[in-house]
Amino acid sequence: MPYNDRVPPEIHRPEIGTVTERINCYFQTIFLTALSCVRRRSKVELAIKHQLDLILSKQLTNEHQLSFDKLIDLATQRNNFSALEIVIRHLNALKKDISISCHSALRSTSERPLQLILNCQHTDINHQDNDGITALHLCVINQNKRLLAMLLEKPQIDPNLTDRHGETACHWAAKNGDKESLSMLLQHPRTSPNIKDHQGNSPSHLAVFSHQKICLELLFRHPNTDPNLQDMEKKSLSHIAVMNNDSDVLSCILNNPKSNPHLPDQDGLTPCHWAMIKNHKEMMALLRKNTRSFISSHQSFIPMRSAEATG
Repeated sequence: MPYNDRVPPEIHRPEIGTVTERINCYFQTIFLTALSCVRRRSKVELAIKHQLDLILSKQLTNEHQLSFDKLIDLATQRNNFSALEIVIRHLNALKKDISISCHSALRSTSERPLQLILNCQHTDINHQDNDGITALHLCVINQNKRLLAMLLEKPQIDPNLTDRHGETACHWAAKNGDKESLSMLLQHPRTSPNIKDHQGNSPSHLAVFSHQKICLELLFRHPNTDPNLQDMEKKSLSHIAVMNNDSDVLSCILNNPKSNPHLPDQDGLTPCHWAMIKNHKEMMALLRKNTRSFISSHQSFIPMRSAEATG
């Protein structure tokens, strides 16, 4: 029975009609069989690697133990988008419970692989690798704005997933100073700007640590951003800015009407105390303009002096 009559119609396969195509298919099959015996590799992988698209569909149907993520990765690496399309169509025709990720598609500079994979019904757009990295993380790390925009358009995308360090895509954008990616992420309705990593740092903390004033301003524009979050040592944004001696970032924090610059850390020290301990005069001048911080600081000189005494 001919191959076209044995394979269900929903499985994509190239039409092999002309005499030339039939001859090519015949010789490709012989070549693939010989190559598979010599290299002891899957015929499907070899068909993708050597761009033998005429017989790729047949090999997909014949082989039952396939790693589709591996095949997609191989097709993307080889820029063999026609083979990738055949694999995706084959996947869409399968009724099995299969899950594939977008990670491989993000290694390409072209948008085509991601477009194809997002159209596959088995794609897990929120898949996390062994380090907890999602497709959104990779887009931010690679600073690929076009692919990031494509992912954020999908209604099932979750921008709040964290990697093994507890960092979201917003954390990565904030600490790397990636203003465009951060702005795109913050515009998504499900994005939470207050998620803390395993050290208790929010994206705002990392923006302050990295001296990224513009990123901090973007975060403050989000209506849900809490400017008074504290890390595991109860350090606030103001604490970090003072300790970094960063007047621009501290001014940005103090200009936020919700900010409370006299929160004490775990040692009972406010940003004012740290400015005096570090002898950061510009920081003290900025904080002096903020009446609230100095009203509270004059009542707390005892913890400040104990800190000076201990070190």
